[in-house]
Amino acid sequence: MAGEKVDDILAGSGLTLDPVGVTLVEHEDPEAPMFEHLDDWSLAPPGSDLGVKRDLPPPMVPDVSHLSLADDDKHHDKS
Repeated sequence: MAGEKVDDILAGSGLTLDPVGVTLVEHEDPEAPMFEHLDDWSLAPPGSDLGVKRDLPPPMVPDVSHLSLADDDKHHDKS
């Protein structure tokens, strides 16, 4: 079924499918990455704080004292 749909879709286009097993791209081994200066690197022990400490202002907490929750019975059917 799915194959028939694919055939129908491809019938109206210039696209074709190669037979199973055709190599589309020749395999190339990727070049190994080069890691330089690894002796200069180190790992922080577990639980360490990473990054630069900055003096940040305290977070702003909005004043919500004027807000309240109320039931809105207009949206409920009272059948």
